[in-house]
Amino acid sequence: MTLLYRLTLALILLCIAASPVLAETEQDSVAKALRVAAALEADPLGEEIAAERTWMLGWIYRNKDLKLTVCDIFKPLKADGFAHTWVIVNQIIIGNVAFQLRNPDQRDDLLAKQVAGIESGLAAYTAIIDAEPDSRLAYLDDLLAAKRVGNLQQTVAGMIEGKCAIPKEEMAEGESVDS
Repeated sequence: MTLLYRLTLALILLCIAASPVLAETEQDSVAKALRVAAALEADPLGEEIAAERTWMLGWIYRNKDLKLTVCDIFKPLKADGFAHTWVIVNQIIIGNVAFQLRNPDQRDDLLAKQVAGIESGLAAYTAIIDAEPDSRLAYLDDLLAAKRVGNLQQTVAGMIEGKCAIPKEEMAEGESVDS
C-alpha cells in the first residue's frame, strides 16, 4: 500500500468513527439547552446560571435550524423601568427555542412559539416575584391572569397581530417587513 492510500484510508476511518460523536454532541447540546431553559425558569436571577444563559443565547444565535420571529411586544417591559426586563425578554426567547426543540414539527407555528416563549417568561417572572415581591409589573401580572383563566393563547394572538417581523427567508417575493 502506498502512503497516500494509507493516509486516505485512515482519514476515512477517522471520519466514520467521529460521526457518531458529532451526532451525540448535537444531541448533547439540545439536551443541555432544554435543561438550561428549565433551570432559568426556576431560578432566573441565580448567579450560577448566568453563564448558562450566555451559552444558550450564543447557541441559539449559531443554530440555523431554529426559526425566531421577533414580535414587538416588549415595550411595556421597558417603559415601566422594570429591573428585570432583559431577564424576561431573554427567557421568552429561550422558551420559544425550547418549544421548537421539543416540537420541531411546529417550528413554523408563530402563535404556538410565541405562547411557549411567553409562558416561559411568565414562569421566570413568577420565580422573580417569589424572591422579590416588590418586582411586580402590571403587564406581566395581566398575562399571568390570562394564563390562569385559560385565555393566554387568545391574549397572545391579539398582542402579536401585526407586530411580528418575518425573517427575510420566510417572506414571499416582493413582500417587505412593513407590508
